[in-house]
Amino acid sequence: MKSAQSDTFLSESHPFTWRMEAYRKFFKVLKICLGRLLVGASRWSETEIGLQKLTSLSGRDKGREVLWFHAASVGELESLWPLVELSAMDGNLEIILTVFSGSAWNHLHRMARHLPGRSPLYVGYSPLEGDWTEAIRASGISIFVTAKYEAWPEMWNALGDARVPLVIVGAKARSSLLWAKRILTLLGGKIPSILFFSFDLDNSGGLAAAFPDSEIQVESDPRWDRVYQRSLNPQPRVAELVRSYADLPKPWGVIGSAWSSDLVQLPTNAAESIRGTLWVVPHKVDPKSLSEIEILLRERGFTPTRTSDENIIKPAGNIAVLVDEMGFLAELYSVMDWCFVGGGFGSSIHSTIEPSLYGLPLLGGPHGREKFDEILMLEKQGQLAILPSKDERLSRSNIFHLIDSFSRVGIEQRKQWAALNLRHRGASVRIWRVILNRLKNER
Repeated sequence: MKSAQSDTFLSESHPFTWRMEAYRKFFKVLKICLGRLLVGASRWSETEIGLQKLTSLSGRDKGREVLWFHAASVGELESLWPLVELSAMDGNLEIILTVFSGSAWNHLHRMARHLPGRSPLYVGYSPLEGDWTEAIRASGISIFVTAKYEAWPEMWNALGDARVPLVIVGAKARSSLLWAKRILTLLGGKIPSILFFSFDLDNSGGLAAAFPDSEIQVESDPRWDRVYQRSLNPQPRVAELVRSYADLPKPWGVIGSAWSSDLVQLPTNAAESIRGTLWVVPHKVDPKSLSEIEILLRERGFTPTRTSDENIIKPAGNIAVLVDEMGFLAELYSVMDWCFVGGGFGSSIHSTIEPSLYGLPLLGGPHGREKFDEILMLEKQGQLAILPSKDERLSRSNIFHLIDSFSRVGIEQRKQWAALNLRHRGASVRIWRVILNRLKNER
């Protein structure tokens, strides 16, 4: 097992490391002066407590290898989670789990409570820029694993200084990775040994050009395994809803993780033009968000009915089932016939993996499509159609044409898509084997 290197920054082999030290101290001062304002008082306090816990790990019994898993937010955490579960089942390993985003805090702790084996050494917020060095040195980790775009110059420098390999799952030549390298080069910092797992062969060229000394392997996103695992455990609430609304006309279509900006895309005569029954699962179920969505549905000719009502009301007219509950959207996709994935007319389209696993034909808005490699793959195989933005002057009749054609996709085509998507299963185990081999080679 590696031991933490000394706390010396200036060395003969790296004459410009004083720049890295100045960079680190700048962020420490920034945190002291503006930390509470920038990240919020509660988050700042939790981060400081977490840093103390991480640095205290230097005094622990170092009989086992330590892996640090770090995710920017919820989506990246989902990518890492199958790997976290595999590592937790290995009695020779210890793990550290961190997230950057406040939105992932509860999700991280909920998932950690259900891990097999011993409890992680630490579960919580990651250090802020300026504090990575102390935490990485004290933890004595053997490998650092993150996902996609999360990259901090000081974090990379600390890993390189401690000779800890960096593993990035779902990688492509994103701007954050490129900027981390540029800043480190400018500061005379150390770029760690990097192992990229890229979803698409086309991504490997850009990564190889930007990081010629790295190792790149083409492999599917572990999120496919995560979604598949959930599909094996049907939610009782989904079966209840199917029984309650069984008499509503088919096909059933759903707008999943819906925002008001998604529903605005539907014309005012949507209720008369969409076949079957429309279900809407809002991204947020607070009173304000639900009220906005109900108004938009009524403006488009629907009569919304909420699933949480104790006595289910099925008014006359074009019913839209408004799912004002949380926690089972992934499972609800299994009983749908087509899906409009929300978020694409707001900040970013949400997960397309969950509905695609069931072979559903998918629609979605254009925003954020570049963030997810599976978007291009699903487009190529004809399962996903991305609606153009307002700037491209898409006519409302074209939206209806797409929805109507996707709602008529037959069961055989859906089976073909589902079979294609199941080929991504097992990526977690394959990636984990590579990580284990890297651990052996680093000992």
